[in-house]
Amino acid sequence: MNTLQFLFDEFWPTFVAAVVVFPLVQIGRRVSLDGDAVVFTGPSAFPELSAFPKDERKRLLHEADKQAFPGWRGLVPALIVAAILSGSIAVGKTIVEAAALPDSFWVKAGLEVALLLLGSWIARWWEARSIRPFLRSRVERAQHAA
Repeated sequence: MNTLQFLFDEFWPTFVAAVVVFPLVQIGRRVSLDGDAVVFTGPSAFPELSAFPKDERKRLLHEADKQAFPGWRGLVPALIVAAILSGSIAVGKTIVEAAALPDSFWVKAGLEVALLLLGSWIARWWEARSIRPFLRSRVERAQHAA
């Protein structure tokens, strides 16, 4: 039980700070990037877009993003980023504490970075999986129009 308490003690301060900061960053991204809420993926994650020019790729992705995440697209990606960051830091520190690994900055940092990369990969996969059906319908419409 002590390990679980340690995990939550490490998770919450970072999560609260990230929940305050990331929605502000997300709002800034939406304003400066014409409303894109896509955090982890870009046009390069979708091979369906390779036949289109760069501007058309961005437009199709933007429209599919709007359709895939209606209403909650400003909040959920920011919460996912906050949870991944906070969870990676908390789990990395907890593993070092619970497994009696050397209490070294480099061990903690290595675990945190590895978990952050894993979480980011999972979030990228989820985001692309959520957008892909809407993007395919947009691509088909664009190909039929041409």
